[in-house]
Amino acid sequence: MYLKTVAETQSLKARDNILALEKWQFDGLTGPERMNPDTHVVEKPHYAAVGKKPEEKRYEDDWVFLHTVSNPAEIAWTQARAQCHFKERI
Repeated sequence: MYLKTVAETQSLKARDNILALEKWQFDGLTGPERMNPDTHVVEKPHYAAVGKKPEEKRYEDDWVFLHTVSNPAEIAWTQARAQCHFKERI
């Protein structure tokens, strides 16, 4: 992400690249991804692997349940939760 913003902004200044990252969105491996400008946390759909108990396994290597989180709002961090202060430093 950073290298792409440096190429886009043609700048090595932190301010220029932070502002570019705050607007950055793309399709990742699990779906759309974006940098939350308030927290600087990348929000994206993801998979959570939850381990299975031995009696839940259907075959020898059946170790996890895969759960998807498709709504980024379900995992979004608030600025207070992330304790992000970047906006104040720019």
